[in-house]
Amino acid sequence: MNAEEVLEVFRKTLAEVEERDFSQITGASSLADLEVDSVAMMEVIGCIEDDLDIVIPDDAFTGAERVSDVVAAILAHLPG
Repeated sequence: MNAEEVLEVFRKTLAEVEERDFSQITGASSLADLEVDSVAMMEVIGCIEDDLDIVIPDDAFTGAERVSDVVAAILAHLPG
């Protein structure tokens, strides 16, 4: 799985959790600009972990400011 595929999983999961359209976000999008609270973001990460059968420690997202930071943390915990 590459960064673009992980970004698509993130967009889709975020849209499902928040019930809004996030199809226009890119890796450069600011997490703050998404207007998603931390509880919803943790739900998104939990869903992605379940879907991809991975475990990502919470501290992997420390300092994340952009969507690309989240994508990189997910990629770093994918097998292979």
